[in-house]
Amino acid sequence: MITTTDVTDTNHPRTHLTVNVHPSTTDVTSDDIAPVIPAVAGICNAASFQIMDVAKNLCLHVKGTGSPFQVSSTIRRPVITMQCVTGSPNQLFSWVPSSTGGGSLLHVASGLALSTSQDVTDGALVTVTTPAANSPPQTWAWASYATGGIIATTVNELFEITDALVNAGANIGLPVHMWHLQKSLPSGTPNANWMATCAN
Repeated sequence: MITTTDVTDTNHPRTHLTVNVHPSTTDVTSDDIAPVIPAVAGICNAASFQIMDVAKNLCLHVKGTGSPFQVSSTIRRPVITMQCVTGSPNQLFSWVPSSTGGGSLLHVASGLALSTSQDVTDGALVTVTTPAANSPPQTWAWASYATGGIIATTVNELFEITDALVNAGANIGLPVHMWHLQKSLPSGTPNANWMATCAN
């Protein structure tokens, strides 16, 4: 038997084949990325704190003034990001654990609860409303609040509070909104990492 070899073939022989499979975010289930819910003991030992976007060094800020504090009634989206100012009444929140898991984020000066809509979608409003016990739009799960993590709504834990996605180059004064984690995680990281900065 005679075997011939074609020396004009330009293909390289395949000696080893490894297939790397990288799961896409569309393959991720809620069980895979559900946030860690803070302990019932609370955040900052039940003291007030600022909610800081670690990447931009900006804080959640409720537009309004006065004593008693009045939330601005001339704008639809009063919850924005602004430069962090220590002790600012616009930027201080407290954590109230919920009996159903997660907790409420209360704006200390106004006594109002951070809230989204019952039918949360991309771009959905983040505002402050009158607190209601065990209200899913007012109940949040916060992953890694001590070092920076997502704040997801318990209406659907795949939606997070995000900084301005449309104009990422603008740093301050832009409203925050809800965004679907699978659409904000193409690089494997959340669009905003929020950290509790204790006031005391």
